[in-house]
Amino acid sequence: MILKVVREKETKYYVPTQIQAMTVSAVYNSDDMYDVTFIVNGVSEPVRTFPSKEDAEEFLVRLDTLYCSHDPEVHIVNLNTL
Repeated sequence: MILKVVREKETKYYVPTQIQAMTVSAVYNSDDMYDVTFIVNGVSEPVRTFPSKEDAEEFLVRLDTLYCSHDPEVHIVNLNTL
């Protein structure tokens, strides 16, 4: 499975085994936006922004569910629409 992330004018692809950790953190200078970030090779890679911490955590749950029940027919998962 390959995870696809589109941010601004850049598209990145991740293999789940590359991801060392995932974080949810408040967006700098914002009290009501939260980023989900992957830690890949010791580098923070922002993935997606959410309007609440709960929405960000729910995204991680959906991602975990998708990964654990991986359909072999699904090769690229667009995280912008998950």
